[in-house]
Amino acid sequence: MCSGVLERHDRPAWPSATTPLNANFSEGATLGWLTQPIDCEEPVTTRFRLIVLSLLLVVVCASVAFATDFAVIVHPSNAAKAMSLADLGKILREKTTNWPNGRVITVVIRDPNSPAMKFVIEKAMGGTAEDGKAILNEESRKPAASIIFVSSDEDIVKTVEANPTAIGIVDVYNITSGVKVIRIDDKQPFDPGYVLKGH
Repeated sequence: MCSGVLERHDRPAWPSATTPLNANFSEGATLGWLTQPIDCEEPVTTRFRLIVLSLLLVVVCASVAFATDFAVIVHPSNAAKAMSLADLGKILREKTTNWPNGRVITVVIRDPNSPAMKFVIEKAMGGTAEDGKAILNEESRKPAASIIFVSSDEDIVKTVEANPTAIGIVDVYNITSGVKVIRIDDKQPFDPGYVLKGH
């Protein structure tokens, strides 16, 4: 129970052996310097506020993790400079399989089951993430190696850097000078209205 706490507050001088007890002390004064009431609600309120702030920080950090612009990248030698979101969707759906120069397109992306790819699949391919994953995992793609799944954005960048026919989708903060970012719907990452801005 938080009825009080021993603290030293304005302790009066002790009486001498010959001084009557009531000469220097009243009943309230004798107890007053030994016990001072405290606000039992204050520590609880402070702890509660700290807990709430901590939980909010966790939620904000989790949100920021996926609140990023995704960049569509190609090899620097690729002549492509821009494409529509619909054209990107056709490439992912394997409706478009060749670049204008006739070379076969190789798609390089993260595992479709990753949280970041869920947004990209739904945005670029339309429909649900499950539908998109089923299309991306079709057996017919494997012999032609038209799609490559890797474990990280760094691996996507390295693969695109080494393959003139590759196209990849990565967090914009992971691009390097070894790849080229192409515009989507005539906008680049960070432009207002850019369609591949994660939430």
